[in-house]
Amino acid sequence: MKIKTKTYVRYTIQILFFLVFIILFFLINYPKHYNFPLDIFLQIDPLIAITVSIAGRVLLNSLIFAIIFLILTLIFGRIFCGWICPFGTFIDFTGLLLKGKRERKPIYNNIKYIILIMILVSALFSFQFLLFADPIVILTRTMISGIFPFLSVVLRSLGNILYKIPFLRGLALGMFNSLATTLLPDEPPNLRLGFLITSFTIIILSLELARKRFWCRNLCALGGLLALTSRFSLLQRKVSDECNQCGLCQKQCKMGAIPSNPKNIITSECILCLNCDDICPQNAISFTFAGISNTQKENKFDLSRRQFIGASTLAIIGAALVPIDYKHKLNKRYLLRPPGALPEDEFLIHCISCGECMKACSSIGRVIQPALFESGLEGFWTPIMIPRKGYCEYNCKLCGEVCPTGAIQKLTLEEKQKVRIGLAYFNRNRCIPWYRGEDCLVCEEHCPLPEKAIYVKEVEVISISGEKHIIKRPYIDESLCIGCGICESVCPMEGEAAIRIFPPRSEDTSGY
Repeated sequence: MKIKTKTYVRYTIQILFFLVFIILFFLINYPKHYNFPLDIFLQIDPLIAITVSIAGRVLLNSLIFAIIFLILTLIFGRIFCGWICPFGTFIDFTGLLLKGKRERKPIYNNIKYIILIMILVSALFSFQFLLFADPIVILTRTMISGIFPFLSVVLRSLGNILYKIPFLRGLALGMFNSLATTLLPDEPPNLRLGFLITSFTIIILSLELARKRFWCRNLCALGGLLALTSRFSLLQRKVSDECNQCGLCQKQCKMGAIPSNPKNIITSECILCLNCDDICPQNAISFTFAGISNTQKENKFDLSRRQFIGASTLAIIGAALVPIDYKHKLNKRYLLRPPGALPEDEFLIHCISCGECMKACSSIGRVIQPALFESGLEGFWTPIMIPRKGYCEYNCKLCGEVCPTGAIQKLTLEEKQKVRIGLAYFNRNRCIPWYRGEDCLVCEEHCPLPEKAIYVKEVEVISISGEKHIIKRPYIDESLCIGCGICESVCPMEGEAAIRIFPPRSEDTSGY
């Protein structure tokens, strides 16, 4: 029986790609290193490659993947959206759980083209906002901000419950040991505004109540790019004369790609899901290459000149207004970027706020957090280091290895260990040896450098009672300090640490 056979094949392939995405995500973990790119889904995303290349005036290495995918789209149509995209699979799965009165006809599909135009025009002015527009970026960020912490808490709670049952204690210990470096870090990841970022994805998923694949057909900028390319695809839907226009294919089409005449097809909206082929009771539908199909294409691209000009104007205004001195009015004295980060202006152009570096750091130092407004609106949710929450592990260089755009450069371990992230300074009004006259060498003990960047001098002090005694006071050797932040992280003072990491002075920013 033909019914649903091809659909099951597509489901299987979708699930396989989704599982690959999940596995690669959890493989981003210190100290493991692999010879294949763990960020491959971000690298093959043509919207990311094209946008960052335009904004940065540089050809990314991943641009070759973008070209390959666009060529495949010219041949097979939007097969990425229907078969490969992990966010599309996530949306399909959500659609199976959510029930609502859904219309199939696309009514807002021009919005994705408007968003695409705004992204590309903004990139011309060295500004990009893929943070809320690219599906792979959104899903990756949701994994680190919401799903990963949730799974970590659930598994940790389950392990604690099992451990309290005597005959299951061994099972609980085995689970903790096997998952200790993946789903069970020392502390569950706690990213700033993680709930807000996850809520954005929940809103996208909840749109399934209104229409199937609402995001994909109406709002996805990557879908808009592939839709424009697929208008010229060679693989086409063919409908034979046996079609009795029963309308089942139209009802089954999740993208609203089949118009009132079921023999026609809106090629830019078709994602090759094959649902119409499997549901047809007459077996009248098949897919074949151009020159053989008798189906009339309806390449709907109704974007008016006014809409194009309006989208371009908004993009230009946004690109001009967002950076204007806003970031310079904020307190940037604690703005620290991960080791190997490009200079600030270039970094903001290249960083797509995907969160891959935050996932890499969550298993060891946990120092990388999303920025709020430390670098202005254009730097929202880009990675910064907050040493009070963690530290940069001296022997780790994973954040640069998983960055898909080169915003954080790939460094050898030797190079990374020489990068000056910042400089440590003591607040003598809070440091115990300085203001209280008591020994405290926690910062000096934890300094990871072979030659300690924190050294001590013995001095004689007079206590409150008037007694003289010898204590050790800490000092910073600025020629050695790289600003890893472990001293600030472990400082025993409550609240603000007595030692803080500040951005390096301009003459110290050469890195390595």
